[in-house]
Amino acid sequence: MGGSSQSLSSATWTRVACGNVYQDSVSGCDVTTNVGRYTIQSGEAGRYYFIGQVSSFSNSNDITRADLKIYKNGSIFAGAYQHVISGGAGYARHVGPTISTMDNASVNDYYELWVTISGTSPSLAMDGETVKSNYFMGWKIA
Repeated sequence: MGGSSQSLSSATWTRVACGNVYQDSVSGCDVTTNVGRYTIQSGEAGRYYFIGQVSSFSNSNDITRADLKIYKNGSIFAGAYQHVISGGAGYARHVGPTISTMDNASVNDYYELWVTISGTSPSLAMDGETVKSNYFMGWKIA
């Protein structure tokens, strides 16, 4: 699933709204009700590999931290962060944290990508490249 621009509140956890499906042969992607959620369908239980990435932006050049978490069934399952360290007066304008993990998934388990960005009026965008710069992917590996 991929997402477009999404405004965030600084230091507030928000589900990444991946509203575009690029390939989903088993109809597990929800892009209408729980935008960005992937649910394991009947007959599809097994080992899965998940990857999430966001491209964040702050017009004030002051992003200090970007955190991602993959939630499973409404609880934190895996987490990653990108801490920006700067010796100068400013911090970062663009930060692109990623996360990947594997899981033994059962039917009806659902997964979501969540983000928090610390900075002034952060958003999920990479200048004009917004459609595929934020994504949450998963595929069955066994």
